[in-house]
Amino acid sequence: MCIRDRPNMTRVLDTADLPTKQAMLGFIGLNYHSDFHSVLQHALASSDAIVRVQAAAVFAKLRESFKARAKVCLSRQRASGVDRSDIADELERIEELRACVTSGFLDPSERRAVGQAAIDACGMALSNGECDDQTERQILRELADVGGHEKIRNHLQSRVGNLDGELRCLYLNALMHLGDLRELAEVIEHDGVLAKQQTTVVSRKRLHSVIGNHPQVAVSLDERN
Repeated sequence: MCIRDRPNMTRVLDTADLPTKQAMLGFIGLNYHSDFHSVLQHALASSDAIVRVQAAAVFAKLRESFKARAKVCLSRQRASGVDRSDIADELERIEELRACVTSGFLDPSERRAVGQAAIDACGMALSNGECDDQTERQILRELADVGGHEKIRNHLQSRVGNLDGELRCLYLNALMHLGDLRELAEVIEHDGVLAKQQTTVVSRKRLHSVIGNHPQVAVSLDERN
């Protein structure tokens, strides 16, 4: 079953026979991905008592597993300190930290601690001499998943004029999460998306077509001109 099947998984819980529902919950337990969290929550609210019981068992098992994995991750992070590792080992550690952070099973305090550990690990990996272009992109995607938007901005800011599509999207996404509207507006203008020859008061409709539902960027442009 593909992660892209998530909407159909919810439909299965509503319409399929009991054995199919149970099989799907078993699949989630063995192949968990954070995208399945909403499906599991849906199962917990099922009108079928048997489905609710199995969903609760899967939830409890996954919660215990991710909490244990998070503790191991933090212990390893503390033990490694600032010691350099092979880039493959660093990537493996980052992926495990990201999986725990995005699992949906950690308490807020645990999530903050593991999230910060993931951000720190990403920072070390980005400064690793073995970090090539492909690895850099992978690390930056992991950073976006764990909320490391400030580190993404700081890492890419000096290269903003030379970023390709994916890196530019990661940079713009970081700016939006940080609320750095002034820099966001400048990048959009630099791209030529908003021509300087036009009025300095940018229409909300135009901004929506460029960066989605972030009309507050218009305010930044307005203030700057």
